[in-house]
Amino acid sequence: MMKLLFLHGLGQTADSWQPVTSDLDGYNCQALELFEDGSLPDNLKHLQDKVMQAVEQSEEDVCLIGLSLGAMLALSMIEAESSQIKGIVSCAGQYQFVHNRAYKRQFLLFRLLPKGFFRRYGLDKTSMVTFYKSLSALDLSASLKKTALPIQLVCGAKDLPNLKVAKELQDLVPNASLTIIENAGHELNKEQPQTLANLIRGFVENIS
Repeated sequence: MMKLLFLHGLGQTADSWQPVTSDLDGYNCQALELFEDGSLPDNLKHLQDKVMQAVEQSEEDVCLIGLSLGAMLALSMIEAESSQIKGIVSCAGQYQFVHNRAYKRQFLLFRLLPKGFFRRYGLDKTSMVTFYKSLSALDLSASLKKTALPIQLVCGAKDLPNLKVAKELQDLVPNASLTIIENAGHELNKEQPQTLANLIRGFVENIS
């Protein structure tokens, strides 16, 4: 049996995966709570350490499943080279911010938005801006090019900015496949949970 470790996105919590995990009866599912009281850490390493701790505590091999920020986090774990991580499902995940115009626009927007906007989503503006600034040099391209880890890329057909990145990743990663979910946007765990659960189930069966 393989453990399925779920990583949520910004504006979400571990409970956001419940519609997906409820359709995965018989699987050992764990959704990590990445942020404490809506505050993001100073940098990505804090989140990577949290994921690695969960991996090392598992008595089983692990498949990482992430959405948006959680997907980027999952992809970054390739650099840990853990023998327990057997595959990744990346839903709308980014892999580099060095030449990423969308990231730069989003970072500028975060700096301009009032604190009340972030509070509506249970987030803290100061920690959000600090965290996103720390990602400016992130580039997983070299690691992704040489990884032998199987990666299932998933993206909603309506999520156009991330769909472009998903196609880049499909070309970049040797052992990656891409599934585009029609009539779906960014939050696949909320919009198409059953479809996503079926994809995860098929992927895990193939790598087990």
